[in-house]
Amino acid sequence: MRIEEILDYKLKKLLADKANSVGDEDKKFILAQAKVKIQTYCHRRDIPKEAYYIWADIAIEILKTLNKSLFEKEVSEEDLLNKIT
Repeated sequence: MRIEEILDYKLKKLLADKANSVGDEDKKFILAQAKVKIQTYCHRRDIPKEAYYIWADIAIEILKTLNKSLFEKEVSEEDLLNKIT
């Protein structure tokens, strides 16, 4: 699998209907930033395919810091009423 496919799959699982709100440019940016972090830490010029899932996880963590609202759970009015006793 390509890194883009892994990232898309993980975003769909995490964000469900909000996954389409992450644009291609944003995905490229977070993947590039995560790649640099991995390469710097490991002192490598490449990233082995075995590390692609870690790469996607780091990219998602970067996205969480850039756009927290995507990962916030929406609470419905019914849920709020059920919590009140």
